[in-house]
Amino acid sequence: MLHTPLANKTARSIIVSINALWLAAANIAVISASGRLTGQASHSIPVLDLTAEVPPNEQGYYHGIPGSSGGGATGGWRPGPSDTVPYRLPLTLEIIRATPNKDGNFVFEILVRNSDKAAFDLPSSPNLTTIEKPGNKSRRVFFLQLQPLAGSKHGIVALGSATTAGSINLPGSFIRLDSGKSLRVLLLASSDLIRRSLSQESEKLAVKVICNEWKLDDNRFFLSGISGELASINTIQFALHGDQIAPDQP
Repeated sequence: MLHTPLANKTARSIIVSINALWLAAANIAVISASGRLTGQASHSIPVLDLTAEVPPNEQGYYHGIPGSSGGGATGGWRPGPSDTVPYRLPLTLEIIRATPNKDGNFVFEILVRNSDKAAFDLPSSPNLTTIEKPGNKSRRVFFLQLQPLAGSKHGIVALGSATTAGSINLPGSFIRLDSGKSLRVLLLASSDLIRRSLSQESEKLAVKVICNEWKLDDNRFFLSGISGELASINTIQFALHGDQIAPDQP
């Protein structure tokens, strides 16, 4: 795996696109990062910071994409006990702002809200290797990705990404979101990739955030469940002014 958060070209950095293709076939409608939950005052929303680099030895126990199974595109398929079960994430994503950091890249602040009546445990550990090790139970892997709204240009699919995981065997690897509660997530976007996606000064680039999730089988390298892709309810636009990139805040 590449070990820089601005150059992640591993299979997992584009997995949400692969998952979307898998769901379509079934007829069912990473910048590497370090996560830390920062305690705020009681009246404010906590923050999960996913902008730092993950140590190379914690970037995943497995290599490649887990196995999965499902029905064809003719309809009428129902998953069996050994099949990959599709499901919907009970979340709402909203981009709050994007601000430049000291390196000239952009930190996206994203509000993740539990829109369901039941509590949702969000995988929050950046230590994928530790979480994914065989023997851990109820392992889930959560993907976030910043994408150009119009799709790939110049071969650029993602402007930034992060992956977290959780297991019931590892206390503290989930953040519980009760019904209606929110979490602020910080993601890093590459200014170079944004610049390369803007072909001319008058053009604007709309960026969305998407997420999805895997459920890993307890006994093998296999997906027992896979969520549909969820997109943010809004976008943020970037424009090129001379040699400077500037966001239009939502």
